[in-house]
Amino acid sequence: MNRQIGITENSLPDLKSSLDGLPVCCVARGVLEKQSFAEAVGFVKRIKHASGQNYIIGSRHEIISLECASDRVTEYWPDSAKNFTYHANRPLANTSYHPAYLEYLKALYGGIPESVSSTDERFTSIQNKIINSKSVDWKTIAEALAAKPVCNVNTFVSTIMEFNNDFSELRISPGKPDSIDYLRYKIKE
Repeated sequence: MNRQIGITENSLPDLKSSLDGLPVCCVARGVLEKQSFAEAVGFVKRIKHASGQNYIIGSRHEIISLECASDRVTEYWPDSAKNFTYHANRPLANTSYHPAYLEYLKALYGGIPESVSSTDERFTSIQNKIINSKSVDWKTIAEALAAKPVCNVNTFVSTIMEFNNDFSELRISPGKPDSIDYLRYKIKE
């Protein structure tokens, strides 16, 4: 996160990868070097990605969720008005699947099904918390991220970003957010 732009990542291992694509850490650095939301989004849409990944990019007035395979970038919106978004570790819009995943599907179903189920308990848990809340603030998001099954044995950090007029704020739980409080960092410049 910088003063203008924030980015989160969720691994999407079912999507195509590439040995000559840009790694996730370099994508995040590239986004944070941009001066505007539009430049950041354009950068993620333009580059070749090393691995299947979901990037949520946000600023004070805009947000977008991009599912990236090495050969295709697709927007995902759980909200048709495009006011909010969230994600987990399953592709929801991008169907550029990794060959190994397609082989797995063939073995499992005796062929590749017309559609692949993208149900995910963690995604559903976050979705229910957001949709059933009267208002969504950092506390609502923190509760959603600390709830089971979102917070699980594989959770090693949790972040929440908030953009304000005078400063931006990054909250980091350096561990499982159901047991480790968020540290607050204000970014003023």
